[in-house]
Amino acid sequence: MKTALVFLMLTALCSCSTTIYLTRHAEKETAAGAMNANDPALTEAGKIRAKKLADTLTGNLLKGIYATPYKRTQQTAQPTATIMVLPVTTYAANGGDALLDSLIKQKNRRFLVVGHSNTIPGMLRHIGLRPSMETIPDNDYDNLFVVKLKWGFGRKISLVETTYGKVSP
Repeated sequence: MKTALVFLMLTALCSCSTTIYLTRHAEKETAAGAMNANDPALTEAGKIRAKKLADTLTGNLLKGIYATPYKRTQQTAQPTATIMVLPVTTYAANGGDALLDSLIKQKNRRFLVVGHSNTIPGMLRHIGLRPSMETIPDNDYDNLFVVKLKWGFGRKISLVETTYGKVSP
C-alpha cells in the first residue's frame, strides 16, 4: 500500500504538461496597399483576427508571448498580450527553432508564438512533429497549431491543428 501511494505521488509530481500555441501572423497589407512593403502592418481584417486570437486564448494563462520583430507579427500578438498583461518578447525570424527548443523544456507553462507562413511548419518539424502542410499558403491566416507536451516517465509530444476566426479562403 505504501509503495502504491509513493508511486501515485511521484506520478503526480512528474506529470506535467506544457502547451505551445503557434500561428502565422494575421492578414497583412498587400504591396499595393502597404505603407511599407518590406514591413507591412495588418489590414482591418487582420486586426479583427488578432482580437479573435486573443479571445480564443483567453483563460489559458499564458506565461509568454513571442513574435518576430515585424509589424504584422507584433500586431497579431499584441491583443493577446494586452489581455494577458504580458509583454511581447521578440525573437529573430530565423530563430524559431532555438525558441521552441527552449520552450519545450519548460514544464507546466503555456506560450503563444507568432511567426510566418514559411517558418511555423519548419519549427514544428524541428521538434519532431509532422504538420499537414510544408508551408502555409499566402492567403491562409486561420491556422492555430497546438503543441502539447506531457511528462510522466518520459516526454510525449503531440500536435493538434485547428483554426480560429473567420475561415481563410
